[in-house]
Amino acid sequence: MKEPQKVKDFFMPQNSNSPQHPNEHTLHSNQDDLGPTIVCAPFAGYLTLLVGQGEHVDAGQKLAIVEALKVETLVTARTHGRVGRITHTDGSYVTGGQLLLTIVPE
Repeated sequence: MKEPQKVKDFFMPQNSNSPQHPNEHTLHSNQDDLGPTIVCAPFAGYLTLLVGQGEHVDAGQKLAIVEALKVETLVTARTHGRVGRITHTDGSYVTGGQLLLTIVPE
């Protein structure tokens, strides 16, 4: 099986008004000041969850895989914390930008 390709994660702090792709500022910002981080699907496809609710995650950890047209893309954590809410079950079809889960700072 081919290793899933890595793309920029799509996420936004819960108190933000608009989604954003990570950049120098967001990669180095203090996520603890922003509240829970919302992790969204990078594009439409089928979801494979790699973490469970309440699980501790580290920055860079694999959270999920989104697969479309036999292309698998990893969704990774940009911050450490605890998985808060998971909005879909394993195998669900998700649309691009749709909320997958939240990461609560610890």
